[in-house]
Amino acid sequence: MWLDTENINNSDWLSPFYKTTFSNGKKVMDGNPIFSVRSKKDGRIIRVIQENPIDGDVFTSWRNSTVDAKGTLNELVIVCTLNSDNLKKQKR
Repeated sequence: MWLDTENINNSDWLSPFYKTTFSNGKKVMDGNPIFSVRSKKDGRIIRVIQENPIDGDVFTSWRNSTVDAKGTLNELVIVCTLNSDNLKKQKR
């Protein structure tokens, strides 16, 4: 996994972070998120949302901050169609 090349320990992250099933156990299949992790050390969150390729080639990202009972949550959100070019962008 590319995290190893960046000296990031996989055990420092909780994945998946966001719940991706309904209360009856059925999977939510809307692509939001297809991947999520939260850092156990500092609470940073990464969420990847998959867009439909019919909508064209999409790649955008932003930082999101929210406050909950535990404090401020800092999240990197990546929205993209899945293809090899966008995979390279996500790894940066």
